[in-house]
Amino acid sequence: MAQVERQKRKRAVAGNTAAVGIQSRESRSGQAPDGIPTLEWIIGAVGFVLVASVIGFLLYQALTGDRKPPDVQLRVHSIVQTTNGYMVHMKAANHGGSTAEGVVIEGLLLEGSVPLERSETTIDYLPPRSEKNVGLFFTRDPRALRVELRALGYEEP
Repeated sequence: MAQVERQKRKRAVAGNTAAVGIQSRESRSGQAPDGIPTLEWIIGAVGFVLVASVIGFLLYQALTGDRKPPDVQLRVHSIVQTTNGYMVHMKAANHGGSTAEGVVIEGLLLEGSVPLERSETTIDYLPPRSEKNVGLFFTRDPRALRVELRALGYEEP
């Protein structure tokens, strides 16, 4: 029994020595034995400020954002001859405050007030304050005629 008691004491002393060694190593590394390093606190605070700022901005936009309907404006960018006719390359811009889906665009070639040819395309998704490049194909030369463009309709997302 005395031998068992001696072994228990040796283990207890060895455990205390190991704990003291670990504690002295932590103190030497510049980290407080029971605390978090200062750099970690600074990085955490910067991350918190960034996340809180983004959440605040999104809440502000959700509560006070522009609620105007889509305002689709079309303008001819260029006319290009293709193997099957001509393409009227245009920009569609949504100057409104909400998204438009399935925007149907119609293009007419007019000689005076008489429509000679019609072409149509659809823009799947047009976010607010954005532009998309689209094209309409015609068989007649749009440079010799008047091109009339208009948005026929859209869907709300």
